[in-house]
Amino acid sequence: MKSKFKQWQWVICTHYKNRPKVQITDIVVPLDEGAPIEIWVEEETPKRLWSWWGPESWFKAIPKRKKRKPLTNIPKHDNNLPEGGLCDNNLPGCTCNQWSSVGD
Repeated sequence: MKSKFKQWQWVICTHYKNRPKVQITDIVVPLDEGAPIEIWVEEETPKRLWSWWGPESWFKAIPKRKKRKPLTNIPKHDNNLPEGGLCDNNLPGCTCNQWSSVGD
């Protein structure tokens, strides 16, 4: 038998009501076919670090976050342009009125 989890993986324990987030420290695969796989975890509480175990069915993997794509349509600043313009670089969608938005 092989576990569906890996050592040092973060998981959620669905057996307990508060559903603690725990880290797997060890996975014990028994020699007997009928015995469940023991998952040893560490749970950090404000007062103490707990180490305990439970069967594999008590735990659920935390889904991995999807990586965000980098923004590609950001205009780059050109250092050769004159400073102070409110609509520098003729950005698309820029409709500012420089005469009415500049103070006296």
